Amino acid sequence: MATATAEPTRPVPTAMPDPDALYEIVNGERREIPPMGTLAGTLASVLAHYLNAFGIERKLGLAVSEVLFCLRPGQSSRRPDVAFVSYSRWPLTLPPVDDPSEFDFAPNLAVEVVSPSNTATEIEDKIKEYFDAGVDLVWVIHPRHRRIYVHESASQTRLLVETDELDGGNVLPGFRLSISALFDPLVKPV
Repeated sequence: MATATAEPTRPVPTAMPDPDALYEIVNGERREIPPMGTLAGTLASVLAHYLNAFGIERKLGLAVSEVLFCLRPGQSSRRPDVAFVSYSRWPLTLPPVDDPSEFDFAPNLAVEVVSPSNTATEIEDKIKEYFDAGVDLVWVIHPRHRRIYVHESASQTRLLVETDELDGGNVLPGFRLSISALFDPLVKPV
């Protein structure tokens, strides 16, 4: 009677992360994140334009989109949809010679533009992490409802609607933008 011999088991190959995929570090684990929806991405671009037009001209700082910031080394790195970094925090004093995967500091302002793929829990977790890491101001924009929640601290929030005006607080002193002016470029002019 012939007996079958078992072949040695081979480890199942682990998929390598896609080097081009967007990711964040959450609780020490790398998590791929979906790109923003088209409405959210367009609105983030418009906002970054307004922030840079104000911040660069006045030598206050720089707005960036979907850049990774290390909030707690090895534990938390987040990629706000838009972030503003004041030049007092900006580390580069000479032209860069390399292109690191993340900045090792928190921005002054973090902006989340809510996409269909975002959950309320995810946004709340990010708000907490931002303030724990030293972010001064968080804006959460709801494009479909044309509302902005301004988080001035982990416990102080204001709701802005289309008839209100967004201001830069202590992060961007003097910055003012009507909510309607932020959303108007999304509609083709007549």
